[in-house]
Amino acid sequence: MKRTTAAITFAALLGALAAACLLVGQQSRSMRAAGDGQPHGTSPETATAGATAADAAGAPTQRKILFYRSPMHPWVTSPTPGKCTVCGMNLAPVFAEEDAPPAAPATPAASAKTPSSAPAPSAPTPATPVIRLSAASASVIGVETAVARVAPLRRTVRVAGVVSDDETRRRVLSARVAGRVEKLHVNQTGARVTAGEPLAVIYSPELLTAQRLYLENRRVVDSGAVSRSEVATSRERLLALGMEREDVARLEHDGRADALLLVRAPYAGTVIARSVFEGQYVAAEAPLFEIGDLSAPWVLFDIYERDLPLVATRQAVEVTFANGTGSAPLRGEISFIDPNIDAASRTARARVVVPNPTGKIFHRQTAEGVLRLETPPVLLVPRSAVLRTGGAPVAYVARTGGYEPRALSLGREGDTEVEVLAGVTAGERVVTQAALLLDNQARIEGIAPEPPASPAASPAPAKPCH
Repeated sequence: MKRTTAAITFAALLGALAAACLLVGQQSRSMRAAGDGQPHGTSPETATAGATAADAAGAPTQRKILFYRSPMHPWVTSPTPGKCTVCGMNLAPVFAEEDAPPAAPATPAASAKTPSSAPAPSAPTPATPVIRLSAASASVIGVETAVARVAPLRRTVRVAGVVSDDETRRRVLSARVAGRVEKLHVNQTGARVTAGEPLAVIYSPELLTAQRLYLENRRVVDSGAVSRSEVATSRERLLALGMEREDVARLEHDGRADALLLVRAPYAGTVIARSVFEGQYVAAEAPLFEIGDLSAPWVLFDIYERDLPLVATRQAVEVTFANGTGSAPLRGEISFIDPNIDAASRTARARVVVPNPTGKIFHRQTAEGVLRLETPPVLLVPRSAVLRTGGAPVAYVARTGGYEPRALSLGREGDTEVEVLAGVTAGERVVTQAALLLDNQARIEGIAPEPPASPAASPAPAKPCH
């Protein structure tokens, strides 16, 4: 039984070995036929023709690579192999037969801001660098454009200020005679006084001596001991020492000298400074009080140096106060602009006079002013269209088949638009959204805008917007 099983196993092995040899022989003959180009049963001419047809149908040919593009972000391209700047994937080659320039969509009728699916119909010159981007890709990244237009530039300037008294009506009261302050009728700053109201009483021996001399000269003038000119001189001396004419008249009537001098307010106002106290000795010409007029106060606004060319006298200003004084903004006009610029803050002060009939506007109170300015018509583009990346300002202009970078020469800036002196022309469409993505792609491709031409004329000054 064991011998029979061994014989059967040996026979099976011999059969498998024979089958393997037969298969190897058939593969060798097939390989030789393919290598010689003459399959079995075919003439040499027929074999050569078949090989030529096979090469024409299936053999790869060398295609021209135009550039490399990101598979996930098609607007990211590069002339050399690399990685996508957005997702980091390897850039795929784009061959000549695969790259078809995007068709130029129709430009909509007058629209100030539309999606970038409507670039300008004008085609760039061969020397103009253009970022190639199809309309579908521009829609994916959210490119929007706006028309460069000629219109007035509008700007709102907000300035901070502080309330001050009318400097033309400010008065500093000084002691006209040396003496001691016996009494203060007004002993606090901020007090409101009326014209002729007593402020202080000063005891002065010098004044007492001058009064006695005047009374003696009046007594002996008729005897010829003194001349009438000496009497007049002694009287003027009393007025120079601070006495009022009614005080001199009272002295002449009573005939009694008094060493007390009454200091009165020259006009109505507010005491904004006090320099003396009761019992204090003061020298002649020493300051006692400072009185200001707050019936029509000044609001002094700080105008930054860059805004000074836009501001002029007689411009309307809306004035509001930090504590909410008044139910509505007060309207005033700039009456004066100080030509002296503060060295620390680089600001100049503009003066606006506002009414204060109720006295609710306080001295040194903070205020805010709003100036609405408008220039004559100039070439404008939206502020969002301008890129400032370190060099000259750049904007991207929609062209047929892509977007062209333009270096700009800018003028004044408004609330939502900026003046363009050179770089774009009226009617061209500039990119207002996703311009930074286009700028990154321009840097990858090495596309740089040409420097802008010099502006032809200086801009016209701004005028107030009433």
